[in-house]
Amino acid sequence: MAPKKKSLRLIFACNIRTLRKRRGLSQEQLAKASGVSTQYISLLENNDRNVTIDVIEAIGKALGVRAIELFEDDAQTSASPAKSIRDAIKLMQDVEKKLTASQP
Repeated sequence: MAPKKKSLRLIFACNIRTLRKRRGLSQEQLAKASGVSTQYISLLENNDRNVTIDVIEAIGKALGVRAIELFEDDAQTSASPAKSIRDAIKLMQDVEKKLTASQP
């Protein structure tokens, strides 16, 4: 008997949670960066809501991945170490810019 495939919605839910945590983001931070509510991110991560293409695109952008990667069953392992390092550097640069901009 073939193993049961995960639904795309479940794969999406697992991937946004995994990628969010890998990037050290809270649900609140991801929600703000994606333009949705924290409750909606929670519902998506718990596989309790469907999602629109616009939100998929916004979440992908906020997580630094292509939208299609959010539906890959192995997305949590597909990022190369170099890509992860580049993502971390970009995230640190973005934080530094925000901190610098908020100083008088």
